[in-house]
Amino acid sequence: KIINVFRDSDEDGSGTLSLEELEKALETNESVSNDLAEIGIPAEDAKELYKILDWDNSGEVTVKEFVEGISKVQADVPSTWDALATHSNVRRLMHDIGKLGDTVAGIENKLNTRDKMLGEVLSAVRSMQSSSGSSSRSGERFQSTSQGMV
Repeated sequence: KIINVFRDSDEDGSGTLSLEELEKALETNESVSNDLAEIGIPAEDAKELYKILDWDNSGEVTVKEFVEGISKVQADVPSTWDALATHSNVRRLMHDIGKLGDTVAGIENKLNTRDKMLGEVLSAVRSMQSSSGSSSRSGERFQSTSQGMV
């Protein structure tokens, strides 16, 4: 059944299956949808399954990849290699997340330092404005007092 699905979907006879070919076969060839359903794969899941089977993102799946991938889905038992690959990918993700956390912490520290510096600058500017304001007011008082004397 699996090979029949592949052959019935491989429109150009290239020996590889593109997502477009699979989608077209699902829309136009009832036997493809029926065969997938018989092996436990609903037609609406076929696109997602294809993306998983096209692990190298080449846009094509060989008959071997197609048969092996669907067989694994049917067996529902991961191979030792699959388990190792999954474990490796999880460890890589954990490492990347750790590095990302360190980067975020560094950015947060820089922002806190700059926030503190800006607070100090703002405080100094306000202090200068208030002392400048009292000096200019004293000067205004002196000018009005001296003008009154003349």
